[in-house]
Amino acid sequence: MNQEFDQETNSLLHNPEFQDWVISPTPELDRYWQKYITENPQRRKELEEAVRMIKNLIPKEKELTKESAAHLWSRIEANTYGRKKRIFRMAGWMTAASFLLALGISGVMYFLVEKKVPVAFDYQSIAKAESSGNDVKLIFSDQTEEILKSTDVEIKYESSGDIIVNADRRLTKKIAENNTAKERLNQLVVPFGKRTNLTLADGTKLYLNSGSRAIFPVVFTKKGREIFIEGEAYLEVAHDPSKPFKVVTDKLQIEVLGTKFNVSAYPEDLSASVVLVEGGIQATVDSKTMVIKPNQRLVYEKNSHAASLDDTDVLPYISWKDGWMYCEKESLESIATKLSRYYNVKIQFKDEESKKMSLTGKLDLKNECVEIFHAISSTAPITCEMQEDTIVITQQR
Repeated sequence: MNQEFDQETNSLLHNPEFQDWVISPTPELDRYWQKYITENPQRRKELEEAVRMIKNLIPKEKELTKESAAHLWSRIEANTYGRKKRIFRMAGWMTAASFLLALGISGVMYFLVEKKVPVAFDYQSIAKAESSGNDVKLIFSDQTEEILKSTDVEIKYESSGDIIVNADRRLTKKIAENNTAKERLNQLVVPFGKRTNLTLADGTKLYLNSGSRAIFPVVFTKKGREIFIEGEAYLEVAHDPSKPFKVVTDKLQIEVLGTKFNVSAYPEDLSASVVLVEGGIQATVDSKTMVIKPNQRLVYEKNSHAASLDDTDVLPYISWKDGWMYCEKESLESIATKLSRYYNVKIQFKDEESKKMSLTGKLDLKNECVEIFHAISSTAPITCEMQEDTIVITQQR
C-alpha cells in the first residue's frame, strides 16, 4: 500500500486507498490501517476526522455494492504480493472513479448531499442589535461596548481572556469559568469605510472588510469552533483536527479544519460566495454540501437558490485585505459597489452605459476614492466629479 502522502487531512480525503477503506472496508484494509495507526499514533485524530468527513459526505445509498467491492478485492488477491501493490492502486482509483460516475460528477470532485446542519446559536437575532456611528465597535456579552476610533483596527483575543487593541492597548475582561458550558459571545461591528484584523483565542485570524460583522466566542469551550460572519471576511483558520471550525452566514455554512479562504455574504447582495486559497472546506447551502478545493469559487444565487462551483484565480477576491483591488473584466457598477463600501462614500452613475463599462487592472486602495476614479477615467471614457458628498460618474460624449 502507498504510505507516501503528506501530513494534511486533505491528503487523506483524496487518497484512493483511504477512500476504499471508508467506503467499502475489507479485512485486508482494516489490517493495513490499524497497523498504520499503531505506527503513527500522532495522526490518529487526523485520520478519525477524515473518516468522519467522508462518512458525512457520502450517503449510504451511494456506497459501492458488496458484489462490486468483492470483485475488486478478488482481483487483488489473485495476484502475487509484488503485483498486488500496483493493482491495488489501480483498483483504488477505479473505485473512486466509479463512485464519482455514480453520482453524476464530471471534471470537479465535489459532492451534493442532503444534510441538516445544526447551528449552535440564533445569530440573526444577535446581529439585529444594530450599532450606530462610524467607528468600529466591540460588543461584549453583557451588551456593553468598546468604541475603537481607527480606520484599520487590530484586535487580538488571548487565551487568558485579555483583549489587545493595536498591540498597545489592553482590555481585560473577566472570562467565563472553565466549568461553564455556555460560550460567551462577543460581536465585532465594522462600519463602511473601516477595516479590522481580529485574532481569536484559538489563533484563527480574520480580516473583516468594510460593512461587516463577526459574532464569536471569547474562548472556544465546546468540541467544535463556530463563528458568524455578515459581510466579507478573509480567514486563516488555526489547524485543530479535534475541533472543526465552522463559519455561519445567512445563506452558507462552511466547515474546515485548517485553511485560508474568503467569504462574501453581504445581506444586500444578490449572491454569496466562498473562495478557497489553500486547505479544504465543505460548504452547506440549502441543506446540501459541496466540497471545495483550492483555487475554486462557490457562488450561491439568492433569488434562484442555484449554487455553482468553478475554478478561479483567487487573487481578485482576497487582495482587498492588502489594500488592492484586482479587476478582471469587471463592470464599473460592481467596482463602484465595492469602493462605496470600502470608503463609505456615495457613488452615483448618471447613465446606464457607464455602469456597464468593464475594467481590467489593479487599483491602489491606499488612495482616496475620487483619485481612483480619476485614474480610471484616464483609460475609460468617463468623467467623475464630487457633488457635495457624492462621486458622480458620467460617460464621455
